[in-house]
Amino acid sequence: MNTRADAHRLYVVDRIEGDGERLAVLVPDQGAAVEVPVRQLPRGCAEGDVLRVPVRGGAPVWGEAVRDAAEKARRLADARERLGRLRKGDPGGDLVL
Repeated sequence: MNTRADAHRLYVVDRIEGDGERLAVLVPDQGAAVEVPVRQLPRGCAEGDVLRVPVRGGAPVWGEAVRDAAEKARRLADARERLGRLRKGDPGGDLVL
């Protein structure tokens, strides 16, 4: 059961930028990308990680985010499967208009 107490959103770490205050660009499943200081995220966060972030009062609680390795693996497997299907239907060669 999904109650307010256990509400969360999933974000993917798209990239990490900056030299001083490093920022992670996070892409949610729905909505616009956000920039979050890396220091507020789980230690060792890297590009491609999927973060499960608690939401309270409508706002993400970045300090309680956790990496979701199982969801990352599921998404990568799904992407590989889709790419495989696309490659099967590609006749190759030049595109003729």
